[in-house]
Amino acid sequence: KIECPGVHCDQFLDLFTCKLMIPSNLFSKWCDVLCEDYVLGFERSYCPNRNCMALVVNEGEINYGTLKKARCPNCKQWFCFQCKVAWHAGYRCEESGNLRDWNDIAFGKLVERMHGARRPACGSCVERKEGCRVMYCRCKTSFCYECGGNLKSASGCLCKEKGDVYCHHYCAIISGLILIFTVLGVLGGVIYGIYCVIKRVLF
Repeated sequence: KIECPGVHCDQFLDLFTCKLMIPSNLFSKWCDVLCEDYVLGFERSYCPNRNCMALVVNEGEINYGTLKKARCPNCKQWFCFQCKVAWHAGYRCEESGNLRDWNDIAFGKLVERMHGARRPACGSCVERKEGCRVMYCRCKTSFCYECGGNLKSASGCLCKEKGDVYCHHYCAIISGLILIFTVLGVLGGVIYGIYCVIKRVLF
């Protein structure tokens, strides 16, 4: 802001009022300074498209640090506002560095359309139709569909610590029963094996 040089005047000079009185190059510099001052007040990023690289500003519609999927107003391409790469549908920000090429991104978009999720540890794609968040992967591990983290136990996940309802109330009971029967089955097999050995030795 530029104050009026007039005596006893506390008003600021208006850009467009002064346009006809100043050189065009000075007017352009003034516009650049005003734009820069405006932009510095908002979260900003540059379009990752090498043929574009336009400045994209989060003008406060979404809270600072929470905007993720953004569309460049210049080239119209979607990108991740947080990790500054092309939109990695189906991948989390911490995994975006593992994207090898556009085929990975295309696969991620397909996963997103299917409402699926990728297992962070092995990269397998799992689709969830309905039910609880507890998912069982072909790599023999269970994970939370929402946060992608390994389950800390048979009845919980990282989301539970935040107070989220991660599951149907009976899933924890079922998981516990499955665990108990699995242990009993293993113990039963061991006991039966010992019995067979003893029987063969004695008889």
